[in-house]
Amino acid sequence: MKILMPRMGTSVHEGTVVQWLKEEGDVLEKGDPLLLAESEKVEFEMESPYNGRLVKILTPVQSAIPVGEIMALVETEDEVLVEEESEFGPDPAGAAAPKDGESPPATEQGEGQPFLSPRVRRLARERGVPLEEAAKISGSGRNGRVTEADLEAYVAQRGSGPAAGAAVDIPVPEDADVLPLSPLRRRLSRRLSESVQGVPQFTTFDESDVTDIVEWRKAKGELTFARKGIHLTVTHFLAWAAIRALERIEFQPLNARFAGDAIHQFRTIHLGVAVAVPDGLLVPVIRGAEALSFAELVRRVQDLADQARQGTLTPEDASGSTFTITNAGAAGSLYATPLLNPPEAAILGVGAIRKRVVPLGDGSIGIRDRMGVSLSVDHRVVDGMLAAQFNRVVCQNLEQFDFSVLD
Repeated sequence: MKILMPRMGTSVHEGTVVQWLKEEGDVLEKGDPLLLAESEKVEFEMESPYNGRLVKILTPVQSAIPVGEIMALVETEDEVLVEEESEFGPDPAGAAAPKDGESPPATEQGEGQPFLSPRVRRLARERGVPLEEAAKISGSGRNGRVTEADLEAYVAQRGSGPAAGAAVDIPVPEDADVLPLSPLRRRLSRRLSESVQGVPQFTTFDESDVTDIVEWRKAKGELTFARKGIHLTVTHFLAWAAIRALERIEFQPLNARFAGDAIHQFRTIHLGVAVAVPDGLLVPVIRGAEALSFAELVRRVQDLADQARQGTLTPEDASGSTFTITNAGAAGSLYATPLLNPPEAAILGVGAIRKRVVPLGDGSIGIRDRMGVSLSVDHRVVDGMLAAQFNRVVCQNLEQFDFSVLD
């Protein structure tokens, strides 16, 4: 019987084996912990679906493979497994074995996505080639499939080297300690490399006067929401301001992603909220955020943030976002250049609130609470003028916040 990489959410297309909890030859009972896997930065334990014996492990630790790909073979009482020539088991159609360097037979992948074998996908990440770009390479394999040799030739032609964060052989100085990457840090390294090397992105900066929000929080907010066990932060106001801006027709292109020869523009806002955890960053997702009241939004943000910090998020909770917000101000930073969360087209960040002396509308000078707002976008999807206009509208939504929605 085949052990397959499970689909842990409707928008999850691959997973990474973190640790095998059983070894080849071990006897399995249905429900035994079999392996630890990770998807969308969330780790989960997979149990054996069969009684039998673990005959062969096909997916090494730290290998990222598509949903539905074979990870291992189990011999049950009802069958005796025979070693196959192919490392992925028998050819279902009886087709000839792949040529040297060619990808193994295709398995089911996300709808509309050209097939790339696990080895080709892994090599693409190491070489800093986004998977969408790798899928467009003219393949020399069977049925036009992209082989490892095709990818290497493409990389050589375009002049790219290994991706940032890819494994390289670097001598260890005598006065340095070696700290292995955790599964989360390894995944972050890969995702951020894809973001920087694969997406032409830029950041536009603005500043918002949040004096009214600061004063309301002190006068009413903390008491009102503290009774419900909620610590009201600027992130909640930012989320509301961003959602209201994204609802405007002219700004819908920011709720989108680049998809090769097309742009996928979403009708629903699935808001990602970056949450700092001890070993990195998780981005839980609030689905259908535009339909929530302010109180519902605040509660959902807090619940998901708590789950992220407690390590109880599911892959489904951390996948499928269409627009992300992040708060660098929590660490005291005034401005930041947030990196896109692939494959999203935009990410919005804020800095710390500081009191500043500013000119007022009547010509006088006053002290106001000011906050930096940064918007990074995929330039293939969003132009500079639209990005700047969106950032300004978010700032205005914060400055002219309608506190009646809090009642």
